Amino acid sequence: KMGFTPDADFPVVYGEKGNCHFIIKGKTDDDKVISIHSGRVVNIVPDQAKAVLKGTDYEESYNAFLKENNFKGSLEVVDGNTHLFLKGKSAHASQPQLGNNAASNLCHYIASVTDNSYAKFVDEYLYNDYLGEKFNVAFTGEMGALTVNLGILNYENNEGSLTLDLRLPHDSDNDELVKNVDEAVNKYGFSEEHDIGPALYVDPNSELVQKLHESYVQFTNDHEHGPQTIGGGTYAKKMPNCVAFGCEFPGKNHHMHEENELISLDDLLTAAAIYAQSLYNLLKK
Repeated sequence: KMGFTPDADFPVVYGEKGNCHFIIKGKTDDDKVISIHSGRVVNIVPDQAKAVLKGTDYEESYNAFLKENNFKGSLEVVDGNTHLFLKGKSAHASQPQLGNNAASNLCHYIASVTDNSYAKFVDEYLYNDYLGEKFNVAFTGEMGALTVNLGILNYENNEGSLTLDLRLPHDSDNDELVKNVDEAVNKYGFSEEHDIGPALYVDPNSELVQKLHESYVQFTNDHEHGPQTIGGGTYAKKMPNCVAFGCEFPGKNHHMHEENELISLDDLLTAAAIYAQSLYNLLKK
């Protein structure tokens, strides 16, 4: 009849954006870029990117690029080719603004020194833009803003593939989204495949949401933060009338999905008390 999963934040999460993936593939005839690789999983902002360019004429421009943008990176010449490395910052794809995307940043440089159309596509539509403005898909609804993350990029032998992770408010126009992305993809002669998952929305005034929130307030005395929506996706989407509830508290950074993920024992015990009270409140007659 109702349920919750401790797979997110406190207070109770009554709405989750829909999850959408685009896989964009294409070929180029560029002979200067040997390879570009970045990202391991689509739902994380990639924190490093690597590329190999033909020739050795890049040291001055690359060092200037690093200095101008305050990026960390390195350059090495091996067998007459230039190996580039760029450091970014990881973050969950539902909050790409908290990260620094190494893939799009490196493509921004590559697009400035080569005619590689794959790097230019990334630069034109994904560099320094996590809201989809360059794709003309920006939208803000009740759940907040639509977000875009370039999670994985692989280019080699004149063929490239990139995977995007978008988080869509429940009231966004998905048909318009696909149409506008397709316009950009077709402009470069590339192809795309996509899948769009449903958003989660439970009435914030429902018995489930209200009783969970009451339990949270009882043990935290937090009257500032109310029931909320998020861009992340949880197990709550797998069941009807189910929401995410904890266990990261407001103002705490548990480094979720990052290095050194943690939770304090005090927070863990408080969460256990909240959950016990919640079960009692939901089950009692």
